[in-house]
Amino acid sequence: MNEPPVNPPGDLRAFVCLPLPPAVAEPIATFQRALQRHFRDVTWTRPHALHVTLHFLGRVPDDQLPALIQALRPIAPAHPCLDLQPHGLGTFADRVLWLGLRGATAELRSLAEAVRGAAQPLGSHVEKNDFHAHITLGRFRRRAHHLESSLRQLRPPTFPAWTADAFQLLHSDLGPVARYTTLASFPLAPRAPQ
Repeated sequence: MNEPPVNPPGDLRAFVCLPLPPAVAEPIATFQRALQRHFRDVTWTRPHALHVTLHFLGRVPDDQLPALIQALRPIAPAHPCLDLQPHGLGTFADRVLWLGLRGATAELRSLAEAVRGAAQPLGSHVEKNDFHAHITLGRFRRRAHHLESSLRQLRPPTFPAWTADAFQLLHSDLGPVARYTTLASFPLAPRAPQ
């Protein structure tokens, strides 16, 4: 029996994110390999797919894509570039392993809230949780026990900081290996000189 498609015909599975530059993603990938000695049964995020999710939309009908891009376009020039640095290790419900962020986190939250407000009416997913800035390292295939205490014993390295100068609208194609396609990129405003 054939499996049904992840998205009905004419739908895209979409999300809005900050991509990570290779200079940040590569040290994170090295850390992921070190974590594999501590944690089993994890689906690890591939280095090229590491990102900071601003908003997950779920399914978006193809014919709504122009309206979605139009809704997102005015947000970028109203928000400055963000200086961010991966920092801290945590978990959501003992299922998702993540790195937190430090730096311009208040500005990041403001950007994420603006994106959510503009994009949510055009997607199938309704987000009920507050925004929590993070980079997903991997997902446990089943709930891990005593994960919080295990994480307290680990010391992540100091990761490079980077300046996020744009956010992106991505389409994710879920298969044996998730593939992401950039649908649109939105440059953030240059920061005023200090």
